[in-house]
Amino acid sequence: MEALVALFGALIELVAAAIQLCLEVVALVLETLGFAAGSLAEKPQAGEARFSGKRVLVAFAPLTLILVFIGGTFGLFQWRANARRAKIEATRTLIDEHVTRLAEQVDEQGQFKKHPRAPRIGVNDAWGNPLHVAYEETLVNQVVTVRSAGPDGEMNTLDDLDSSRRRLRPKKEIARNLLDKAKNAIENRNDRDE
Repeated sequence: MEALVALFGALIELVAAAIQLCLEVVALVLETLGFAAGSLAEKPQAGEARFSGKRVLVAFAPLTLILVFIGGTFGLFQWRANARRAKIEATRTLIDEHVTRLAEQVDEQGQFKKHPRAPRIGVNDAWGNPLHVAYEETLVNQVVTVRSAGPDGEMNTLDDLDSSRRRLRPKKEIARNLLDKAKNAIENRNDRDE
């Protein structure tokens, strides 16, 4: 609970800091507009027009620099977000290609052939981290999953990327497993009754 309160407090501080930064940027822009208006309101020198190119350039140079800086900052954030999205999409495509290829590899009994280097498959995601493969069997399905650790590079976190393919287990194996489960249930019941 304390961690949740601390996280909420940190989030409020972050939002407050972002609002403060926005207000300071707006104040700076308004101040430079005031400078530009004041500069243009001054009486021009002899032989110079009130709105000559030179005067307008000098008046709006600070505002232009501020806007270029703001635009560049947002452009940088946008570039980073686009680069992250591109890496995510490239990794998703890579995962889908490999999980599809692995799902197509089955033996004569219809079982998935396990990758010889599992859990790693010798391929890296867009962040340079190895892709992992996992095989699982349920009562009626076989499942192969290929997973990337995602942007943070740590497995089993919220940003992991994965894809799975299912395959129906062979009918004989399903029947054998059902019979084994029924047999075990009967044996367990008999053991309890004794």
